[in-house]
Amino acid sequence: MSRSEKIFVPVPQEYMGIVIGTGGRNINELKQETDTRITSCKGDNSGKESGFTVTGTIIGCENARLAIRHRIDNVSVTIHEPVPQKFVRLLIRKQGSDNFRVIEKECSVKISWPKFSGREKDVFFTMKGSRSNCERAKEMLKANMVSTCTVNDIRVYTYQSCKTA
Repeated sequence: MSRSEKIFVPVPQEYMGIVIGTGGRNINELKQETDTRITSCKGDNSGKESGFTVTGTIIGCENARLAIRHRIDNVSVTIHEPVPQKFVRLLIRKQGSDNFRVIEKECSVKISWPKFSGREKDVFFTMKGSRSNCERAKEMLKANMVSTCTVNDIRVYTYQSCKTA
């Protein structure tokens, strides 16, 4: 007989519902697929972390952990990336839409930007897709911009952290 194992899989509070699913559908499917017992633990202000306690065989627990992590990693997010006005034209250039299409295709994200008048301090590019794909697209945009900048432009440009919605 296999030994029973108990593990805790931390999940940010905002993703708990995605893992559980409507009416508990996702979590019930996961329980059946992995032959484990899964209970949710709500985090609170006293420092307790939110997530799931998984009980079952070692293999079942590991499969459940991987399935939960996979579900969280593939959640669609929207990232708003600020770019200083003076660098926007470096990103868009003459074939700007081609530059963005290549990144969109490579990273499986959707990139959009607002019409701008030139008076804004920062222009916010919006990327939609999985978190890891959005991060990759953000790095590609940054590399694309840096490759077209002069040395003085690079010194002036300061990278601002993204805001997720």
